[in-house]
Amino acid sequence: RTGSWCQADGGWTSNWIEKRGLGQIMLYLLDADTLIRADSTYYPLSRFPIFWVWLGHHGQLHNIKIPVEQYEEIVAGNGELVDWLQDADTASAMILN
Repeated sequence: RTGSWCQADGGWTSNWIEKRGLGQIMLYLLDADTLIRADSTYYPLSRFPIFWVWLGHHGQLHNIKIPVEQYEEIVAGNGELVDWLQDADTASAMILN
């Protein structure tokens, strides 16, 4: 397992490469600021719901995850992003265990 930290779109992201079977899979860890900025500026949940469906889908595939500390930081607030993350299916797909 190898990994690195990089700054992308104003937030810090960790990516890990894990060898599974025949290939490698990249896991992207999203921080709170990345999701908060996406919702507040570029991809508001009410305007671009397909983006958030796409994130949830990739969470289920274990391509994108949110560390529990970042999750807790977001859900301490309120709004559509909080409601989306607190949905049981979304939370189970997105939170890194």
